[in-house]
Amino acid sequence: LRHRGKYNESEAVNRRALEGREKILGPAHPDTLTSVRNLASVLESQGKYGESEAMNRRALEG
Repeated sequence: LRHRGKYNESEAVNRRALEGREKILGPAHPDTLTSVRNLASVLESQGKYGESEAMNRRALEG
């Protein structure tokens, strides 16, 4: 979706994926952190740099 310019839809899908992974796998699981990074990328594409930076930091800190 992000690659097609559907940023709002992509953000919603990525947020749902992250929420699901956090519930099932926990916040520090590598797959959850991949979802965090994916959401950060979408947020950056939308110009939401503060949120994107926070998500990137979370992904790095694990």
